[in-house]
Amino acid sequence: MKVMHIYARHVKGIKEIDIDLPQDQNVIYITGPNGAGKTTALDCVEMALAGKRAIPPKPIRDGETEAEIRLDLGGGDEPDLHVSLKWTDEDHSHLRVTRGEAALPVKSPQALLNRLFGPLSMDPQEFSRMPGKKQLETMLRLADIDLSEHQEEVEGWSQLRLERGRDLRRLSGAFEQMESPREDWPTERRNTDELMERLEKTRTSNEQIHQTGRDITDMRMNIEQENLEIERLELLLQEARDRRNVVSAQLDLAEQSLDGVELIDASNIEVAIAGASEHNEKVAK
Repeated sequence: MKVMHIYARHVKGIKEIDIDLPQDQNVIYITGPNGAGKTTALDCVEMALAGKRAIPPKPIRDGETEAEIRLDLGGGDEPDLHVSLKWTDEDHSHLRVTRGEAALPVKSPQALLNRLFGPLSMDPQEFSRMPGKKQLETMLRLADIDLSEHQEEVEGWSQLRLERGRDLRRLSGAFEQMESPREDWPTERRNTDELMERLEKTRTSNEQIHQTGRDITDMRMNIEQENLEIERLELLLQEARDRRNVVSAQLDLAEQSLDGVELIDASNIEVAIAGASEHNEKVAK
């Protein structure tokens, strides 16, 4: 599920922003001069999704008495969720989440957002300062990818790559130390079959490492697609439950309306009608 639209008014230092995010790109650039509100736009997404733990002590812009953030979230042409966070003063906020075009309200909005987005909270600046290994661990954790069953294989390929790197550096060093040809050097060529065989093995090993990397990328993409499908099905299930609850409430009202009500015996009225008809016929004669 992606952020499709961001709207914010009187939040922190900004007066108003209204941003439609393209859905056909994996990386989106938000640019502008210092003080334009680039960081605040990202903060607005975090505040709307993460709840109180992401809201600063003073969310409302100086000189204003209220503020609001609205997000549209989805994975297709139309948004699946609409998130609205409003402040009437610094200490009072109201979160509302609705589903689809019908704007069906969610009973526990923050619980739903925590379930969908809670693990994705992180500080981009802190992430940029992490060492490469720590960044990889963080991204795997956020994507909920467990590579423990492949760890031994990955470590084996990493060790092999390290050994091939040492061989390459050794050969490169030896090559650099080679003297320029002199007149007394031999003129006959030596057999290079062994070196060619080692080179071929190295290339095969490197290709296997690259293939393993590609396999890992494919697995990550498959897991991401499955997670999106699970989210979509969970939303459909919740909508079905909501519809069932509405029908159940209507059934209870109908049953309550019949409680204690008995059928009226209409036989006497039917006899009276028949007698009246016979009497009228006699009067007419």
